[in-house]
Amino acid sequence: MKPVMSEITRLASLLALLFAFSISYSQDITIGSQKPIQGSHTVNDTVRLNSIIAAMDKTVGFSKECMALNNQLLPIFTKGLKLKNLHPKVKNKYLHAAGAYYYNIAKKETNDGDDKAPVHFDEAIKYLKASKDYNAMSQALVGKGTYYRRIADWPNTFKCFFAALKYYESAQYESGLSTLNMELGTTAIMQRDYAKGIVYLKKALPYYDKPPANLTIGDRHEIAVIHNNIGSAYTHLKNYPEAHKCYLKAYEIIKMNNDPRSESSILVQLANSSNDLGNAAEAQDYFKKALALSKDEISKMDIYGNAAVISYKSKNYPQAAEYGELSYAIGKKLRDLRAMAGLSKLLYLAYKKTGQYDKALKMHEDLVTIKDSTSLESSKNEFAQQQLKYDFEKKELQQKILQQKELTAVELDREKKVSSIRLASQKKTAREKSKSRLAQQQLKYDFERKEMKQKLIAEKKAAAKNNWLIGLSGILLALILGVYFYYRNQPAEAGDSCT
Repeated sequence: MKPVMSEITRLASLLALLFAFSISYSQDITIGSQKPIQGSHTVNDTVRLNSIIAAMDKTVGFSKECMALNNQLLPIFTKGLKLKNLHPKVKNKYLHAAGAYYYNIAKKETNDGDDKAPVHFDEAIKYLKASKDYNAMSQALVGKGTYYRRIADWPNTFKCFFAALKYYESAQYESGLSTLNMELGTTAIMQRDYAKGIVYLKKALPYYDKPPANLTIGDRHEIAVIHNNIGSAYTHLKNYPEAHKCYLKAYEIIKMNNDPRSESSILVQLANSSNDLGNAAEAQDYFKKALALSKDEISKMDIYGNAAVISYKSKNYPQAAEYGELSYAIGKKLRDLRAMAGLSKLLYLAYKKTGQYDKALKMHEDLVTIKDSTSLESSKNEFAQQQLKYDFEKKELQQKILQQKELTAVELDREKKVSSIRLASQKKTAREKSKSRLAQQQLKYDFERKEMKQKLIAEKKAAAKNNWLIGLSGILLALILGVYFYYRNQPAEAGDSCT
């Protein structure tokens, strides 16, 4: 009997944790806050964007009203981002609106189990990063992590969460850190580490340390989720009184939001908790209140499923079968294989207890088929996860190659510049050496020319002097010869006269 009750407990756990994924509010990422201006064409786009998101802040996440307002953002920022020469502040408004739009789309897709959610979270991250709003970008990373958590892709879950944590811690952003502790706590509970889950969830509470009436709708929602999930952890630890206190706190806070779906989810937890404490009548009252508030199929499936579990535990097997059939029919319609697997096991047991062996056999056959389908679905999910990993690694490798190319281009450009500078320096040095050599040769030539000129002048002076001496010598010689011949002839002439 032990394995059977384990299966039923796991079903209850799954249904209990659905609340953690149920609702998110648009004010997590907002642009501003101004009074709504409905249908006005006389105001500029940025005022209109602010007005739309201010109106979204007053709605419940994923409601028709909320998503209709969200869809109004698309044409405004699409047109705005095509404009040229935008002022940086105005451009940031459009980028931020685009981020908010894709964030809200992705959160709804996460809630609906749509596998397009990661793509739209990436779009939100891209636009919010471009707007330099890193807190909002981190919120989108957390949202992406919650999608991966929903499909039990733990590596990508923690990768997103800790990437956001890095930004939150660097900015000391208390609201973001509180949200992240809440998500880490919920993740720990899903991994059945209940004590660690409680530690993380309690770390998230101090940020909301003010009267609930003074909190925003989104903050009240988050604090209700925190108390709800702490209660879920205490339930798994079999501390039922403490769990019931947490569920009551969550219920008192969520009632202030006028959010039927979330209120219904917590009423289901209170019903389970009351039953754990032995108050079966009180549990039924909580279920009736939850059903009265429930409008969508998923919520009804959760409520009927939990009612079936409680009825089985209370040994009210006909009622367990009745509620189980209602929940199973919705699960089959929604093709929720995980819920169907737990419910088919419960119905099989309930039918056996009530002697409906033909129905028990049929449910046993369905259970085998569902398990086969679940295995196939798991294989598909594993393949999809491997594909996502491959695509991520491929993208990362392409980025590294691009960075390497850019680095190589920078290095080549730097080397070209260095070579150009070196060549210019060498040319300059060569020119300077050539000029220096030419100047030296010119100096040598001028010196030799001057020296030669001085030699010529000296030689001319020497030649003139020599010519003067030769002339003087000639005159002197002529004079001497003249005197000589004069006196030589004198005696002869005297002799001639005596005769």
